[in-house]
Amino acid sequence: MKTKRMLAVMLAVVLMMSMLVACGSKGGSNAAVGTYKLDTIMGMSLADAAEAFGGSEEEVADMMKIELKDGGKLTMTVDGETGEGEWKLDGEKLTLTVDGEAQEATLKDGVITMEEEGMSVTFKK
Repeated sequence: MKTKRMLAVMLAVVLMMSMLVACGSKGGSNAAVGTYKLDTIMGMSLADAAEAFGGSEEEVADMMKIELKDGGKLTMTVDGETGEGEWKLDGEKLTLTVDGEAQEATLKDGVITMEEEGMSVTFKK
């Protein structure tokens, strides 16, 4: 069980670091505004992730969330740590910028998809 918990913490750290890649700008689209909670992680549903990492689906979903606000502002929470930043949407290309560092993602049909080094995470509105 310790291995699964360690994997969850390591994944959270890797994802937070991957969100801090260079670039940045402002923007916003009112249709995109809202709170997006973790939906899948490495292809696993919340139920599967809860079983693998221990805890409930709600606890796993609350590990990571993104709030896109009006005016291109955002709040991102990863494993209890919250950061402020900006977001920009160009078609389906979503750029999330925290502390001057950017992460590219896609936003389609109310789902944010982030991929980094073969790992995929989705957030659902």
